[in-house]
Amino acid sequence: MTTQQLRLPCYMTDFQYRMRPTAFMDLAQQIGEDDAEEGGFGFSFLRERGLAWVLARQSVEFHTLPRFKDSLEMQTWHRGVSGPFYIRDYRLLAEDGTVAVASSSSWVLLDLKTRAMVMPGKVDLPAVSDAAPGQHALEGYATKVIPQRGVPWKRAGERTALFSDIDYNNHVNNVRYIGWALDVLPMEVLAQKPLRSLSINFNHEVHPGETAELYLQENPSGEYFVEGQVESRQAFIVRLQV
Repeated sequence: MTTQQLRLPCYMTDFQYRMRPTAFMDLAQQIGEDDAEEGGFGFSFLRERGLAWVLARQSVEFHTLPRFKDSLEMQTWHRGVSGPFYIRDYRLLAEDGTVAVASSSSWVLLDLKTRAMVMPGKVDLPAVSDAAPGQHALEGYATKVIPQRGVPWKRAGERTALFSDIDYNNHVNNVRYIGWALDVLPMEVLAQKPLRSLSINFNHEVHPGETAELYLQENPSGEYFVEGQVESRQAFIVRLQV
């Protein structure tokens, strides 16, 4: 397990001084890379082999949203392998030690040349066998996002992948999709009811210059689905619960 201490900075908060959901995703992305690098299966190891970690699914439960200047502890660990996925969990602890945010994520290996997924077992990853399968932040794994049947969708705009969206894998970074999805919701919704949970599935890469058409499904229970399509193909889908 890797742990990191932080004091929540202003640029990670919203207009109500609460931690942005995307800030948690940014923290998770970095500490996950740090933990993998320390374990010998991070950026340096994979780049020599033409591979990269790519996030396929993530589920997050927000028990409380930390506030500006709160002292926090971020934790992560590799949980093991399930089918085609490498599982990584996260916890964000409040100053009193309680869990503020809990998350589980499912990752795949991507061949950077072919852009194809590499199945577990095809690459010998150091230290993956040292995972702690008995420890889990959520009871299950990151879920498959399935919208409600019979509920209409409405077009909610579009986003073109620009310079600030692209990461070192030359596609839209996973955190940017969460921002796109949250921006689809009316601001007053999130102002009145903080986000309780989110789940996202990444199904196809979005590359520089491509435009994602965004669609929104709203349910009376406070559940929202946001789908991004590129040329009529689903690139991602997000479930947001407020």
